[in-house]
Amino acid sequence: MLRRGFHPQGASLEHRHRVTPGSPTPILPPEHFSSPCPDYAVLSAWSHAEEIMAKEQEFSAAGGRWILYVPDVHLA
Repeated sequence: MLRRGFHPQGASLEHRHRVTPGSPTPILPPEHFSSPCPDYAVLSAWSHAEEIMAKEQEFSAAGGRWILYVPDVHLA
């Protein structure tokens, strides 16, 4: 499944359903991420990877894989 979208943890309601700066990628509420879970998700906030992956255990439990790019591109 390929779905584009971004949901920053704790994004304010005023930012939801807008787009990320410089791209057409929508800012979606967290519920959209798990209904249904995508096969892969790019985790761009690499410095918060452990915290985000801990909060998104449903994604991993459903077979979802994280794409990380620091220190190199790899699946988690």
